[in-house]
Amino acid sequence: MGRFFQGIGQHWETLAVEVDDVFSAGDRVVVLVTARGRLRASNEDAGYTAAHAWTLRDGIPVRFAETVDAPVTLPAAVAAA
Repeated sequence: MGRFFQGIGQHWETLAVEVDDVFSAGDRVVVLVTARGRLRASNEDAGYTAAHAWTLRDGIPVRFAETVDAPVTLPAAVAAA
């Protein structure tokens, strides 16, 4: 997860993530989000939607995965960061 959040800082000047919905079953949680911010490379505003899948053990995150639905104009490396 540390690499994921480091990537955000490398590519985004600002990034706000809004939680759209939360689904949970046992130790798994899926969070649907909308992210918007300003890209460092182009100084342009951009955004995408994503699903964050968390696995928890005793309330502590032990696994995280993100699936991104990004516009074609958003570089894939930035969306994945």
